[in-house]
Amino acid sequence: MSEILKVISLTKHFKSSVGIVHAVDDISFSIEEGKTIGLVGESGSGKSTTGHMIAGIYPPTRGKIIFDGVDISVDANKRPLSVKKKIGMVFQDPSTSLNPRQTIEDIISLPLKVHMRITNYAEMRKTVRELLEKVQLPPDFMNRYPRDLGGGERQLVAIARALASEPTLIILDEPTSALDVSVQAKIITTLLKLQKEMGLTYIFITHDLSLMRNVADKVAIMYLGKIYEMADTQNFFEEPLHPYTMMLISSIPTLTDEEEKIKPRGIESLGEIPSAVNPPKGCRFHTRCPFAREECKTNEPKGEKIDGGRIVFCHFWREIKYKLTTNAPEKI
Repeated sequence: MSEILKVISLTKHFKSSVGIVHAVDDISFSIEEGKTIGLVGESGSGKSTTGHMIAGIYPPTRGKIIFDGVDISVDANKRPLSVKKKIGMVFQDPSTSLNPRQTIEDIISLPLKVHMRITNYAEMRKTVRELLEKVQLPPDFMNRYPRDLGGGERQLVAIARALASEPTLIILDEPTSALDVSVQAKIITTLLKLQKEMGLTYIFITHDLSLMRNVADKVAIMYLGKIYEMADTQNFFEEPLHPYTMMLISSIPTLTDEEEKIKPRGIESLGEIPSAVNPPKGCRFHTRCPFAREECKTNEPKGEKIDGGRIVFCHFWREIKYKLTTNAPEKI
């Protein structure tokens, strides 16, 4: 499969009253057509900002975004309509992303007017009805307002709206975080069904690492604006290499003894997440890493490519892995 998206040294800094916020700093990744990449991290990791740059909400400070062979790093207003319509986005909270004064028909029909140039009213209503059916909502929802729907139903409307312009890439920014478990399952099932039927590519932004086990083809872990590990999902969960990844996976609740056995042991994070206004020098995780050395405090780790396109940003990942898997007594 060919790469539909390639992000190269992407950077976004914001000016604030207290200084420059280093929201995203020099990250690179790619995704193949029809696949899902999970961008995972704690609040403030830069994952949502990354999605917003790709969607055109924020222009990058530096770096490139190549979508379907076209450089879309320019201001969103300068992106060709043919590109804009091919990138959809579903936001975290549908109660704020859906206009409460518009009916569901009005909400879904807007991209049909703007991107698909549909002006015939009968054709538009027919298309809105079909989009509702795609996300398993009844046609009579067309005349309702967002306030009349539950949280999961509102999110399904947001997904239908994203589908209206016939995108090839959809950015999902924490689409299930405000929903209970049973509703989350319905949303995920619907998204996977749509992906299979329509060949969609997803960027799934989440703080819930366990969610990615059955959703993503590839996972990238972000921390303070940096990617620190990226791997195919199976390798990622079975053999995490970066201490931050190990820390996150070790905190995931397990359902079976087999899952419990493969969880990393003997690693706990220290302290609090530093400010993105004044991120630590060297490895940004070193202030919380129990294995940090002097080099970690001064030199930023370069990405080391391993088999299968895997990449890890850690000076001492081999020694850490050896210690944790063998219970070696020597200090890292």
